Amino acid sequence: MFSSSPEQILLQKAEQEDHYLEKCNESPVNRLARSHSNYRSLGSESLARWTFPSWIQPVAQKSRLLWMHPSSGLPHTRPGSLICMPQYFPETRLQETLLHELIHCWQRQEPLRWHTLYKDLGWRPATEDEIDFIPDDYYSRLRINPDTLPYRFWVWSGKKSYLPLPVFDREDKPKLGEASVRWLDLKTGFLLRSPPEDFQTFFGPVNDPEHPAEVAAYSLADKDTYSKYPAWSYFSGFCLL
Repeated sequence: MFSSSPEQILLQKAEQEDHYLEKCNESPVNRLARSHSNYRSLGSESLARWTFPSWIQPVAQKSRLLWMHPSSGLPHTRPGSLICMPQYFPETRLQETLLHELIHCWQRQEPLRWHTLYKDLGWRPATEDEIDFIPDDYYSRLRINPDTLPYRFWVWSGKKSYLPLPVFDREDKPKLGEASVRWLDLKTGFLLRSPPEDFQTFFGPVNDPEHPAEVAAYSLADKDTYSKYPAWSYFSGFCLL
């Protein structure tokens, strides 16, 4: 149950919009993965004390950082430009992770503009038939990601068309940080354990490439790693880096 603190009221409003916790409770594997989670905020602050690139500053000014209970889960965003960060998150990773989450806030603020970029990069929304093509035993194990909930399934078309799927490694003991992306070949039905070679050549070694929103956030938050790959010219032009 939500308390009446300002932060919990913000989370309640977010839940009314995206129904993230409700969807997790409706999924046995996601409910189990969150069974020991205390999903509440311990406080909040603006992002003014961090220095971010100029292209993301307008987003940072509209966003709010909620410090969550340490067991709340992975860093993520919610509607209302809320960044939910577990308390005691490693300081050495905090700056880059906040930038990553700010990019997700930007994606929430301007979805149509971002969708245009995704399509330029070879992505398209999955059709209902393509979603129905996901094997039941994999669909039941999909990790629900609050950052991708508004438009959950996207297909990447290179030499072939693939639907990336974030699958819990274990169904009996799922953990939020233990999920692997499987690539469903929409022609053959085969599931690849690694990204297609042409995807890796174009984007680079993206962590958790389950969705174009994640590919963009990982790439833009780590220029040193990803600027050498062809997709960077699209990202840099989009942000006017």
